[in-house]
Amino acid sequence: MAAAVVGHPTSVRAPAIAAAAIAIGGSLVAVATLLLTILDRQAAPGYTLAGLDVGWSLAVRTLVETVALITMSWVCAIVVWRRPTALLSLLFLMWVVFTWLQAFAAEYAIHGLLVAPGSLPLADAAAWSEKFVPGLALLGGAMVVLTFPDGRLKSSRWRVLVVFAVLDIVGDMLIGLDDPYPLRIGAMAQQWVPVSLPPALWASGASIAFASGVFIWARQLLAVAVATYLVLRLVSASGEVRLQLKWFAYAGTFLIVTFSSLAGLVLVPIAIGIAIVRYRLYNIDLVINRTILYGGLALFVTGCYAVVVAGVGSVLGRRVGLDPLLSMITIALLAVLLLPVRSRLQAIANTAVYGKRARPYDVLSDFAGSIGRAEQAGVLLPRMAQLLREGTGASSTEVWVQVGDRLRLAASEPAVDASGPEPASIEEVAQLHGGNADLEPVFHDGELLGVLVVVKARGEELTAVERRLFHDLASQAGLVLGRFRLVQELRESRSRLVAAQDLERRRIERNLHDGAQQRFVNALLALGMAEAGDGPRGDRREQIQEASREVQAGLSELRSLARGLQPPLLTEAGLAPAARALADRTSIPTTVVAEAERRHPEGIESTAYFFIAEAVSNAVKHSAATSIEVRITESQGELKLEVSDNGVGGADPSLGSGLTGLRDRVAAAGGRVEVISPRHSGTVIRATLPCA
Repeated sequence: MAAAVVGHPTSVRAPAIAAAAIAIGGSLVAVATLLLTILDRQAAPGYTLAGLDVGWSLAVRTLVETVALITMSWVCAIVVWRRPTALLSLLFLMWVVFTWLQAFAAEYAIHGLLVAPGSLPLADAAAWSEKFVPGLALLGGAMVVLTFPDGRLKSSRWRVLVVFAVLDIVGDMLIGLDDPYPLRIGAMAQQWVPVSLPPALWASGASIAFASGVFIWARQLLAVAVATYLVLRLVSASGEVRLQLKWFAYAGTFLIVTFSSLAGLVLVPIAIGIAIVRYRLYNIDLVINRTILYGGLALFVTGCYAVVVAGVGSVLGRRVGLDPLLSMITIALLAVLLLPVRSRLQAIANTAVYGKRARPYDVLSDFAGSIGRAEQAGVLLPRMAQLLREGTGASSTEVWVQVGDRLRLAASEPAVDASGPEPASIEEVAQLHGGNADLEPVFHDGELLGVLVVVKARGEELTAVERRLFHDLASQAGLVLGRFRLVQELRESRSRLVAAQDLERRRIERNLHDGAQQRFVNALLALGMAEAGDGPRGDRREQIQEASREVQAGLSELRSLARGLQPPLLTEAGLAPAARALADRTSIPTTVVAEAERRHPEGIESTAYFFIAEAVSNAVKHSAATSIEVRITESQGELKLEVSDNGVGGADPSLGSGLTGLRDRVAAAGGRVEVISPRHSGTVIRATLPCA
């Protein structure tokens, strides 16, 4: 354990030290090269400087080279620090180091051999290195390109491309030995620096000089093969690799379009650094989109000016003095055409970046418009699933809504069969997709309203923009999901109330048929026998008394049945006395604590009474309690009811119809129900009804 603790800081510190050395070393090389360049161009007269550029182009090229060297060094340092053991880091370092040597050795040799001969040691060796170092730098860059971003080729079949690149670059270096002068300067490299390669190397180069044309064509084929390789890799890539390759492809495309190798030395390392380290934080799709848009606008403005001013002006302007007028015409044309051209370019850019997918802004805008039009939830939810699929490029999307204690599939794109058991949690929804889906729960005031599901194609992941769209759409979905849930709960509540009414009607019919009706039939039979008068007088008196008893029993059963519908005491005296009378008839000792004695609206009192009656009945039947307590209070315009017992607890509101019926009855009056029933700790059922 001690060894691990001691060794850990070293393992963390080593990449940081290496990265710092690369960044600082590269910056020093760049500055030293810049100083040598300035010193050589400011040398005293008398030296042979005919081949050295001194114009503004030199200043621009020198500035870009310096920026490129520093940029490459710092990006390489970051990559090595983040991935110290990756093959790509080593290849990147090879590319950077040989690029340093190429830039510095050239200026070092120029100063030591041409500007101030004999002033610097090993100047001739620095000049000789220019025959080999550029090729090694090119090889390092080519390997970075081929193995980006994970240090591996697309497949083992592409190893032949690596071999081809190595042979081409090595062959080109060997052919270059045929030129005895390793370093040439000036326009078109016409002036040589006064040093030559050893004569033994001339023969080596001359022996294969006949193949120079072959290697030139091989270099062109190699460029085409590498471009094809990159396109195939980008097309077949997915997830993180695709995002990283997009950055690299963007820099490479810019390099090809501008024909600027110096700009490539700046942009390609920056793209590599962003792709490896921070690709999730910067939206490459937006960068490409804006480049197409503003690049196209720049070309359009330039083209208009060239056609109207340069083209027409060359024919008419200079002859009749119409240059100012043509400029005004150009401005007017641009003012009229710029907006439609911009719209068209934006559409082209969107198609190029997003394909047939909708832009994230369009998705949110369309959904907000649907909400603003107050469309029904049954229409909005399928529309949400469709927009989510279009905006993320997903293979399928789903919208789940929390209804009761279950999640219900409300919409999907494409449509799927919603039959089967409904999941009870977000985890169960994720399990339906084998963990290969992205889920975004929707909450309101801490309450789960539902969950959105996005399923990408195998191997693909949501990009940063798609994930942000996913989150933003979920944040807007709360109102729609809440509305859908209320409609579903209301529909189910109505269905349960209708079913309960039918059940209650059948119960009343059965009780009337088996109870009071049978009593009255028996009474009629007894009276009929007495009226017939066939038996002795004593028998007729007994028959009349029997009929009277049957009528009394029937009336008693009718009163009992009516009491179950609406007890007269509730109508006459109010909720508290009716609750006490109910407690007196309960088989378990029941106490009633009523702090609210005033009368309330008839509907509220009836709902409250039957809530208490049903809750007490459930406690008697299922709780195994020895005592029940009923509390009736009122505060802030709400009637609060509580029925508690000391039974076994463990009541599940989702099972059985008793508690569900309570919820429906109270909800129909605008109230809410809360059930607290831990196992072995009794049950507390609370209801809150509006009574203001």
